[in-house]
Amino acid sequence: AIYFMDKPKQVVFGLVIYTISVAIANIQNSFEIVFYSLNNFRVISFGRIIERTTLFLLGVYSILITKNFIFFISTHLISQSLHFVFIYFNSKKFVKTSIKCDFVVWKEFISRGIPLALTSFFYFTYFKIDIIILSIMLNDQVVGWYSASYRLLELFLFVPYILSYSVFPSIFRFHEVNKEVSNQIFSRTSKLLIVLSIPILLGVFSLAPEIINLVYGAEFIQSVLPLRIIILSLPFIFLHQLFRFIFYSSNKEVPYLFILVALSVFNIIANYVFINLFGFIAAAWTTLASEFIGFVLMYGFIKKEGFELGVKENYKSLFRLILCLAFLFFFASYYLSAKIAAIIIIIVYLIVVFFTELNEDDKSVLVSVIKEVFKGVAKK
Repeated sequence: AIYFMDKPKQVVFGLVIYTISVAIANIQNSFEIVFYSLNNFRVISFGRIIERTTLFLLGVYSILITKNFIFFISTHLISQSLHFVFIYFNSKKFVKTSIKCDFVVWKEFISRGIPLALTSFFYFTYFKIDIIILSIMLNDQVVGWYSASYRLLELFLFVPYILSYSVFPSIFRFHEVNKEVSNQIFSRTSKLLIVLSIPILLGVFSLAPEIINLVYGAEFIQSVLPLRIIILSLPFIFLHQLFRFIFYSSNKEVPYLFILVALSVFNIIANYVFINLFGFIAAAWTTLASEFIGFVLMYGFIKKEGFELGVKENYKSLFRLILCLAFLFFFASYYLSAKIAAIIIIIVYLIVVFFTELNEDDKSVLVSVIKEVFKGVAKK
Protein backbone atom coordinates (compact mmCIF):
# COMPACT_ATOMS: atom_id res chain seq x y z
CA ALA A 1 0.00 0.00 0.00
CA ILE A 2 2.92 2.35 0.68
CA TYR A 3 3.77 2.42 -3.04
CA PHE A 4 0.44 4.12 -3.76
CA MET A 5 1.10 6.87 -1.21
CA ASP A 6 3.07 10.02 -1.78
CA LYS A 7 5.98 9.23 0.54
CA PRO A 8 9.76 9.71 0.15
CA LYS A 9 11.80 6.71 -1.05
CA GLN A 10 13.55 6.45 2.32
CA VAL A 11 10.20 6.10 4.08
CA VAL A 12 9.11 3.39 1.63
CA PHE A 13 12.39 1.48 2.03
CA GLY A 14 12.25 1.88 5.80
CA LEU A 15 8.72 0.47 5.93
CA VAL A 16 9.81 -2.56 3.88
CA ILE A 17 12.63 -3.24 6.37
CA TYR A 18 10.27 -2.85 9.30
CA THR A 19 7.71 -5.18 7.65
CA ILE A 20 10.37 -7.89 7.38
CA SER A 21 11.06 -7.56 11.11
CA VAL A 22 7.33 -7.93 11.81
CA ALA A 23 7.26 -11.09 9.65
CA ILE A 24 10.14 -12.53 11.69
CA ALA A 25 8.25 -11.66 14.88
CA ASN A 26 5.21 -13.59 13.63
CA ILE A 27 7.32 -16.67 12.88
CA GLN A 28 8.98 -16.32 16.29
CA ASN A 29 5.57 -16.42 17.99
CA SER A 30 5.10 -19.97 16.67
CA PHE A 31 8.21 -21.08 18.53
CA GLU A 32 7.24 -19.18 21.70
CA ILE A 33 4.15 -21.41 21.95
CA VAL A 34 6.50 -24.16 23.12
CA PHE A 35 7.42 -22.19 26.22
CA TYR A 36 3.82 -21.15 26.91
CA SER A 37 2.83 -24.84 26.93
CA LEU A 38 5.68 -25.63 29.34
CA ASN A 39 4.94 -22.62 31.59
CA ASN A 40 8.54 -21.60 30.93
CA PHE A 41 8.11 -17.84 30.90
CA ARG A 42 11.72 -17.19 31.82
CA VAL A 43 12.94 -17.85 28.27
CA ILE A 44 10.20 -15.60 26.85
CA SER A 45 11.14 -12.82 29.26
CA PHE A 46 14.86 -13.12 28.47
CA GLY A 47 14.07 -12.96 24.78
CA ARG A 48 12.15 -9.73 25.28
CA ILE A 49 15.03 -8.30 27.32
CA ILE A 50 17.52 -9.13 24.56
CA GLU A 51 15.29 -7.50 21.94
CA ARG A 52 14.49 -4.34 23.92
CA THR A 53 18.08 -3.85 25.13
CA THR A 54 19.49 -4.28 21.62
CA LEU A 55 16.85 -1.97 20.18
CA PHE A 56 17.59 0.70 22.78
CA LEU A 57 21.41 0.57 22.45
CA LEU A 58 21.43 0.48 18.64
CA GLY A 59 18.70 3.13 18.51
CA VAL A 60 20.69 5.51 20.69
CA TYR A 61 23.83 4.75 18.65
CA SER A 62 22.04 5.48 15.38
CA ILE A 63 20.62 8.75 16.70
CA LEU A 64 23.75 10.08 18.36
CA ILE A 65 26.49 8.66 16.11
CA THR A 66 25.36 7.51 12.64
CA LYS A 67 22.31 9.81 12.34
CA ASN A 68 21.12 7.55 9.53
CA PHE A 69 17.40 6.92 9.08
CA ILE A 70 17.74 3.54 7.35
CA PHE A 71 20.14 2.26 10.01
CA PHE A 72 17.71 3.43 12.67
CA ILE A 73 14.88 1.42 11.07
CA SER A 74 17.25 -1.53 10.65
CA THR A 75 17.76 -1.63 14.44
CA HIS A 76 14.27 -3.14 14.65
CA LEU A 77 15.22 -5.88 12.19
CA ILE A 78 18.50 -6.60 14.02
CA SER A 79 16.94 -6.73 17.50
CA GLN A 80 14.01 -8.83 16.31
CA SER A 81 16.35 -11.24 14.52
CA LEU A 82 18.41 -11.72 17.69
CA HIS A 83 15.19 -12.35 19.60
CA PHE A 84 14.11 -14.94 17.04
CA VAL A 85 17.47 -16.74 17.08
CA PHE A 86 17.38 -16.91 20.89
CA ILE A 87 13.84 -18.36 20.96
CA TYR A 88 14.48 -20.76 18.06
CA PHE A 89 17.62 -22.38 19.50
CA ASN A 90 16.09 -22.67 22.97
CA SER A 91 12.98 -24.32 21.49
CA LYS A 92 15.12 -26.99 19.77
CA LYS A 93 15.70 -28.53 23.21
CA PHE A 94 12.01 -29.47 23.36
CA VAL A 95 10.65 -29.89 19.81
CA LYS A 96 11.75 -30.80 16.31
CA THR A 97 10.41 -28.57 13.56
CA SER A 98 9.63 -29.22 9.92
CA ILE A 99 7.87 -27.25 7.21
CA LYS A 100 4.75 -28.83 5.68
CA CYS A 101 1.12 -27.99 4.85
CA ASP A 102 -1.50 -29.33 7.22
CA PHE A 103 -4.85 -27.72 6.43
CA VAL A 104 -6.72 -29.65 9.13
CA VAL A 105 -4.49 -28.24 11.87
CA TRP A 106 -4.53 -24.78 10.30
CA LYS A 107 -8.33 -24.74 10.26
CA GLU A 108 -8.45 -25.61 13.97
CA PHE A 109 -5.83 -23.01 14.85
CA ILE A 110 -7.63 -20.30 12.90
CA SER A 111 -11.04 -21.07 14.42
CA ARG A 112 -9.64 -21.06 17.94
CA GLY A 113 -7.39 -18.08 17.34
CA ILE A 114 -9.93 -15.65 15.90
CA PRO A 115 -10.90 -14.12 19.30
CA LEU A 116 -7.25 -13.60 20.23
CA ALA A 117 -6.44 -12.30 16.76
CA LEU A 118 -9.24 -9.72 17.04
CA THR A 119 -8.03 -8.84 20.53
CA SER A 120 -4.52 -8.19 19.20
CA PHE A 121 -5.90 -6.12 16.33
CA PHE A 122 -8.01 -3.86 18.54
CA TYR A 123 -5.22 -3.62 21.14
CA PHE A 124 -3.00 -2.28 18.39
CA THR A 125 -5.80 -0.01 17.14
CA TYR A 126 -6.46 1.69 20.46
CA PHE A 127 -2.74 1.88 21.34
CA LYS A 128 -1.49 3.17 17.96
CA ILE A 129 -4.41 4.76 16.16
CA ASP A 130 -3.43 8.26 17.33
CA ILE A 131 -0.18 8.08 15.34
CA ILE A 132 -2.03 6.89 12.23
CA ILE A 133 -4.61 9.67 12.53
CA LEU A 134 -1.86 12.25 13.04
CA SER A 135 -0.13 11.05 9.85
CA ILE A 136 -3.40 11.48 7.94
CA MET A 137 -4.50 14.83 9.40
CA LEU A 138 -1.14 16.57 9.90
CA ASN A 139 2.38 16.29 8.48
CA ASP A 140 5.25 13.84 9.03
CA GLN A 141 7.17 16.32 11.18
CA VAL A 142 4.38 16.40 13.77
CA VAL A 143 4.14 12.61 13.63
CA GLY A 144 7.88 12.48 14.34
CA TRP A 145 7.55 14.76 17.40
CA TYR A 146 4.70 12.70 18.82
CA SER A 147 6.23 9.31 17.95
CA ALA A 148 9.45 10.34 19.67
CA SER A 149 7.64 10.75 22.99
CA TYR A 150 5.70 7.52 22.43
CA ARG A 151 8.88 5.55 21.79
CA LEU A 152 10.32 6.65 25.12
CA LEU A 153 7.17 5.44 26.85
CA GLU A 154 7.43 2.05 25.12
CA LEU A 155 10.97 1.56 26.43
CA PHE A 156 9.58 0.98 29.92
CA LEU A 157 6.91 -1.55 28.96
CA PHE A 158 9.27 -4.48 29.52
CA VAL A 159 8.87 -3.88 33.29
CA PRO A 160 5.17 -4.90 33.56
CA TYR A 161 5.72 -7.46 30.80
CA ILE A 162 8.37 -9.35 32.79
CA LEU A 163 6.57 -9.04 36.13
CA SER A 164 3.18 -10.07 34.70
CA TYR A 165 4.71 -13.02 32.85
CA SER A 166 6.43 -14.12 36.07
CA VAL A 167 3.22 -14.31 38.10
CA PHE A 168 0.80 -15.35 35.34
CA PRO A 169 1.39 -19.13 35.76
CA SER A 170 0.66 -18.88 39.50
CA ILE A 171 -2.48 -16.80 38.99
CA PHE A 172 -3.67 -19.21 36.31
CA ARG A 173 -2.91 -22.27 38.46
CA PHE A 174 -4.68 -21.00 41.57
CA HIS A 175 -7.64 -19.27 39.89
CA GLU A 176 -9.87 -22.36 39.88
CA VAL A 177 -8.34 -24.06 42.94
CA ASN A 178 -7.90 -21.25 45.46
CA LYS A 179 -9.13 -17.82 44.38
CA GLU A 180 -7.97 -16.22 47.63
CA VAL A 181 -4.34 -17.12 46.92
CA SER A 182 -4.77 -16.05 43.29
CA ASN A 183 -6.13 -12.68 44.44
CA GLN A 184 -3.23 -12.23 46.89
CA ILE A 185 -0.73 -12.75 44.08
CA PHE A 186 -2.65 -10.29 41.91
CA SER A 187 -2.85 -7.66 44.67
CA ARG A 188 0.84 -7.98 45.52
CA THR A 189 1.87 -7.77 41.87
CA SER A 190 -0.30 -4.73 41.20
CA LYS A 191 1.26 -3.00 44.19
CA LEU A 192 4.75 -3.69 42.85
CA LEU A 193 3.76 -2.36 39.44
CA ILE A 194 2.55 0.89 41.00
CA VAL A 195 5.70 1.15 43.12
CA LEU A 196 7.91 0.69 40.04
CA SER A 197 5.92 3.01 37.79
CA ILE A 198 5.97 6.03 40.13
CA PRO A 199 9.75 6.73 40.08
CA ILE A 200 9.81 6.29 36.28
CA LEU A 201 6.87 8.70 35.98
CA LEU A 202 8.49 11.29 38.28
CA GLY A 203 11.88 10.96 36.63
CA VAL A 204 10.67 11.25 33.03
CA PHE A 205 8.22 14.06 33.86
CA SER A 206 10.91 16.08 35.67
CA LEU A 207 13.73 15.43 33.22
CA ALA A 208 11.70 15.42 29.98
CA PRO A 209 13.62 18.33 28.33
CA GLU A 210 16.99 16.76 29.17
CA ILE A 211 15.86 13.30 27.97
CA ILE A 212 14.50 14.60 24.67
CA ASN A 213 17.61 16.69 24.06
CA LEU A 214 19.93 13.77 24.86
CA VAL A 215 18.12 11.14 22.79
CA TYR A 216 16.71 13.16 19.88
CA GLY A 217 18.38 16.59 19.94
CA ALA A 218 17.14 20.17 20.22
CA GLU A 219 15.08 19.81 17.01
CA PHE A 220 12.61 17.63 18.95
CA ILE A 221 11.91 20.11 21.75
CA GLN A 222 8.22 19.94 20.71
CA SER A 223 8.18 16.35 22.03
CA VAL A 224 8.64 17.45 25.65
CA LEU A 225 5.00 18.37 26.36
CA PRO A 226 3.44 15.21 24.82
CA LEU A 227 6.03 13.11 26.66
CA ARG A 228 5.05 14.68 29.99
CA ILE A 229 1.35 14.08 29.27
CA ILE A 230 1.76 10.51 28.03
CA ILE A 231 4.04 9.45 30.89
CA LEU A 232 1.21 10.27 33.33
CA SER A 233 -0.59 7.21 31.95
CA LEU A 234 2.28 4.88 32.90
CA PRO A 235 0.66 3.40 36.08
CA PHE A 236 -2.51 2.60 34.09
CA ILE A 237 -0.47 1.02 31.27
CA PHE A 238 1.52 -1.06 33.78
CA LEU A 239 -1.68 -2.35 35.37
CA HIS A 240 -3.25 -2.97 31.95
CA GLN A 241 -0.51 -5.51 31.20
CA LEU A 242 -1.42 -7.40 34.38
CA PHE A 243 -5.18 -7.10 33.80
CA ARG A 244 -4.72 -8.61 30.34
CA PHE A 245 -3.37 -11.83 31.85
CA ILE A 246 -6.25 -11.91 34.33
CA PHE A 247 -8.72 -11.92 31.44
CA TYR A 248 -6.79 -14.74 29.79
CA SER A 249 -6.50 -16.83 32.97
CA SER A 250 -10.25 -16.41 33.55
CA ASN A 251 -11.11 -17.39 29.95
CA LYS A 252 -12.71 -13.97 29.47
CA GLU A 253 -11.15 -13.04 26.14
CA VAL A 254 -14.50 -11.92 24.68
CA PRO A 255 -15.27 -9.27 27.37
CA TYR A 256 -11.69 -8.05 27.03
CA LEU A 257 -12.23 -7.80 23.27
CA PHE A 258 -15.37 -5.69 23.78
CA ILE A 259 -13.46 -3.34 26.08
CA LEU A 260 -10.70 -2.92 23.48
CA VAL A 261 -13.31 -2.25 20.77
CA ALA A 262 -14.89 0.46 22.95
CA LEU A 263 -11.47 2.02 23.63
CA SER A 264 -10.62 1.92 19.92
CA VAL A 265 -13.86 3.68 18.98
CA PHE A 266 -13.27 6.28 21.70
CA ASN A 267 -9.70 6.86 20.50
CA ILE A 268 -10.71 7.27 16.87
CA ILE A 269 -13.54 9.73 17.60
CA ALA A 270 -11.64 11.72 20.24
CA ASN A 271 -8.51 12.05 18.10
CA TYR A 272 -10.42 13.17 15.01
CA VAL A 273 -12.38 15.76 16.99
CA PHE A 274 -9.69 17.18 19.26
CA ILE A 275 -6.70 17.07 16.91
CA ASN A 276 -8.68 19.36 14.59
CA LEU A 277 -9.26 21.76 17.51
CA PHE A 278 -6.03 21.65 19.50
CA GLY A 279 -3.36 20.06 17.29
CA PHE A 280 -1.13 17.08 18.00
CA ILE A 281 -1.03 17.71 21.79
CA ALA A 282 -4.65 16.53 21.87
CA ALA A 283 -3.43 13.05 20.87
CA ALA A 284 -1.40 12.85 24.08
CA TRP A 285 -4.38 13.88 26.23
CA THR A 286 -6.56 11.35 24.39
CA THR A 287 -4.03 8.63 25.19
CA LEU A 288 -4.10 9.55 28.87
CA ALA A 289 -7.91 9.62 28.90
CA SER A 290 -8.26 6.28 27.10
CA GLU A 291 -5.78 4.57 29.46
CA PHE A 292 -7.74 5.84 32.46
CA ILE A 293 -11.08 4.76 30.96
CA GLY A 294 -9.56 1.39 30.09
CA PHE A 295 -8.34 0.98 33.68
CA VAL A 296 -11.82 1.72 35.04
CA LEU A 297 -13.56 -0.68 32.64
CA MET A 298 -11.09 -3.53 33.05
CA TYR A 299 -10.80 -3.27 36.80
CA GLY A 300 -14.59 -3.08 37.13
CA PHE A 301 -14.85 -6.38 35.27
CA ILE A 302 -12.04 -8.34 36.95
CA LYS A 303 -13.27 -7.14 40.35
CA LYS A 304 -16.42 -9.19 39.69
CA GLU A 305 -14.12 -12.18 39.18
CA GLY A 306 -12.79 -11.78 42.71
CA PHE A 307 -9.60 -9.80 42.04
CA GLU A 308 -9.05 -6.77 44.30
CA LEU A 309 -6.33 -4.14 44.11
CA GLY A 310 -6.61 -3.66 47.87
CA VAL A 311 -6.47 0.11 47.59
CA LYS A 312 -7.30 0.83 51.23
CA GLU A 313 -4.80 -1.64 52.62
CA ASN A 314 -1.92 -1.19 50.18
CA TYR A 315 -2.01 2.28 48.71
CA LYS A 316 -3.00 4.75 51.42
CA SER A 317 0.50 4.88 52.88
CA LEU A 318 2.01 4.77 49.39
CA PHE A 319 0.10 7.81 48.17
CA ARG A 320 0.93 9.69 51.40
CA LEU A 321 4.57 8.94 50.72
CA ILE A 322 4.31 10.17 47.12
CA LEU A 323 2.65 13.38 48.29
CA CYS A 324 5.41 14.01 50.82
CA LEU A 325 8.09 13.34 48.21
CA ALA A 326 6.39 15.75 45.79
CA PHE A 327 6.63 18.54 48.39
CA LEU A 328 10.22 17.50 49.10
CA PHE A 329 11.03 17.69 45.39
CA PHE A 330 9.66 21.21 44.97
CA PHE A 331 11.53 22.26 48.12
CA ALA A 332 14.78 20.70 46.94
CA SER A 333 14.46 22.20 43.46
CA TYR A 334 14.79 25.69 45.00
CA TYR A 335 18.30 24.85 46.18
CA LEU A 336 19.38 22.31 43.53
CA SER A 337 18.89 21.93 39.81
CA ALA A 338 15.73 20.09 38.80
CA LYS A 339 17.85 17.26 37.37
CA ILE A 340 19.76 16.60 40.62
CA ALA A 341 16.65 17.09 42.76
CA ALA A 342 14.70 14.54 40.67
CA ILE A 343 17.45 11.92 40.91
CA ILE A 344 17.74 12.39 44.69
CA ILE A 345 13.98 12.15 45.20
CA ILE A 346 13.70 8.97 43.10
CA ILE A 347 16.49 7.31 45.08
CA VAL A 348 14.94 8.37 48.39
CA TYR A 349 11.55 7.13 47.19
CA LEU A 350 12.84 3.68 46.28
CA ILE A 351 14.74 3.28 49.56
CA VAL A 352 11.83 4.43 51.73
CA VAL A 353 9.29 2.31 49.83
CA PHE A 354 11.47 -0.79 50.05
CA PHE A 355 12.02 -0.54 53.80
CA THR A 356 8.68 0.88 54.98
CA GLU A 357 5.92 0.16 52.45
CA LEU A 358 6.68 -3.39 51.28
CA ASN A 359 6.10 -6.44 53.45
CA GLU A 360 8.39 -9.47 53.37
CA ASP A 361 6.38 -11.19 50.63
CA ASP A 362 6.48 -8.06 48.45
CA LYS A 363 10.25 -7.76 48.94
CA SER A 364 10.86 -11.42 48.10
CA VAL A 365 8.84 -11.16 44.87
CA LEU A 366 10.60 -7.95 43.83
CA VAL A 367 14.07 -9.26 44.66
CA SER A 368 13.45 -12.58 42.88
CA VAL A 369 12.26 -10.82 39.71
CA ILE A 370 15.30 -8.49 39.73
CA LYS A 371 17.63 -11.47 40.27
CA GLU A 372 16.06 -13.37 37.38
CA VAL A 373 16.45 -10.37 35.09
CA PHE A 374 20.13 -9.86 35.90
CA LYS A 375 20.83 -13.60 35.86
CA GLY A 376 19.33 -13.91 32.41
CA VAL A 377 21.25 -10.91 31.08
CA ALA A 378 24.51 -12.30 32.52
CA LYS A 379 23.98 -15.73 30.95
CA LYS A 380 22.84 -14.56 27.54
